[in-house]
Amino acid sequence: MISQSVPPTTLLVVRHAQTIWNHARRYAGHREVPLSPDASVQIRHLTRVLEAEKIGAIYSSPLTRAQLTIRPIAEILNIPLQIEEDLQERDLGSWEGKSAEELIARFPEFNFPDSAYDGEYPVPGAESLEELEVRVRAVFERIAEQHIGQTVVISTHAGVIWALERKIAQNSRHGMRWPENSSLVRMQYAQKVFILS
Repeated sequence: MISQSVPPTTLLVVRHAQTIWNHARRYAGHREVPLSPDASVQIRHLTRVLEAEKIGAIYSSPLTRAQLTIRPIAEILNIPLQIEEDLQERDLGSWEGKSAEELIARFPEFNFPDSAYDGEYPVPGAESLEELEVRVRAVFERIAEQHIGQTVVISTHAGVIWALERKIAQNSRHGMRWPENSSLVRMQYAQKVFILS
């Protein structure tokens, strides 16, 4: 439970719009991948949703797909877009660029994209799930503590949202669905406690 004595920070966590590799069911990880033709519609819809919020700050992963997703609302509201390295996607090592079909051919029980995160299949050269959790917790705490009582938009990636929802939130969602492109997760933060709204 979040303490009522400290005003909570509201975190609006956005997954970037669709890329050509999302459309092709291919892992991107740290790689730069162009947005798909459908992304512009998703970004316009997300921007309309965010215009209704009283936003105090906007952060993004350094990867271009995350920046392009959130830049329109930053420009409309005239709020600086702050780039935070630790908001980038999980490094997926040798699986970056691999498609669902390629991995299913090697692992018949493979389920894209969840199998990269369920621990059953070690990903060679990848950031571990434990390292991901530590990194994500630290960067979200740092951002939230800088904006106590405000609403902050954070443009990031599916793996980061997975860590938030499955590992970090006090009311974690173990049955979560993989976040859709340009979807939004609302969280409250106070005194090192994250609560999914």
